[in-house]
Amino acid sequence: MVKNSIRCFSRTFFAVMSCTLFVGSVSAAIYKTVDEEGNVVFSDSAPAGESSEEVKLKPLTPIPSPQSGLNISKPKPEEQKIIGYKKLEIVEPTPGATIQNQDSFNVRIALAPGIQPGHRIRLLLNGKRIGESSGQLSFTASNVERGSQVLTAEILDANSKVIKSAKSTVFVHRAIARPVTN
Repeated sequence: MVKNSIRCFSRTFFAVMSCTLFVGSVSAAIYKTVDEEGNVVFSDSAPAGESSEEVKLKPLTPIPSPQSGLNISKPKPEEQKIIGYKKLEIVEPTPGATIQNQDSFNVRIALAPGIQPGHRIRLLLNGKRIGESSGQLSFTASNVERGSQVLTAEILDANSKVIKSAKSTVFVHRAIARPVTN
């Protein structure tokens, strides 16, 4: 890893040095040495008392700048085409399902097309956030009270604005132990 870092640094430094040395028509010798720790060092003068080698640089090929009337920049993320979501649905538990004697259950969401870069999926239970993900389509609803529960799946953009949402109502039933009266 250290050798790769040194090589990367050496290449970067070499590229920067070659660009700065060839600006205008000024040219000077570049020397490469390796210190006692194995670090590669570039210099414009040969170090005294150390072995070094002169680096021969290839001449740069000048490239003319593009014409000022051309716009060749990449589109900004907000300018890229946003594909609408055709399907957002809570598929598990099914709408209207009754969940018997469980205080936790899985919620699975179907989405088409898949989640786009920068978007997130948020799951709400009765308006309270229980999960959020940038790709996961399965959540667990835990410690859910008895009664009617409203699940809401929302797709959020990078600014946390809701793009699309879907709701489903489920019912949680629990057996109640009642004392026996004589």
